[in-house]
Amino acid sequence: MVEALFWAAALLAVIFALALMSRYQQHPAPFYLWWTFSFVFYTLAYIVEAITVGTHWTLVPYQLYIIASATLVGTMSVGTSYLAFPKTIAHSYAG
Repeated sequence: MVEALFWAAALLAVIFALALMSRYQQHPAPFYLWWTFSFVFYTLAYIVEAITVGTHWTLVPYQLYIIASATLVGTMSVGTSYLAFPKTIAHSYAG
C-alpha cells in the first residue's frame, strides 16, 4: 500500500513537470523552467522511495534520494526567486 502511494506521488510529479514544461514553452518565464527541473528531481526521489520502501536502503539508492531531494529544494527556490525579486537579483542567485 505504501509503495503505491510513492508511485502515485511520482506519477503526479511527472504530470506537474509536463504541465510546467508546456507552460514554459507557451510563456518562457525562467521560473517555469526551474520548477520543471524541481519536479523532475521530485519524481526521481519518489521513484527511489517507491523502489526501496519494501526493501532495505542501500548506499546507491540512498545517495540518489538525498541528491534528488536536496536538488529539488534548490531548483524550486531559484524558480521562486524570479517571482520574489527583480530579474538581476534572481539571475545572480541562479548563478
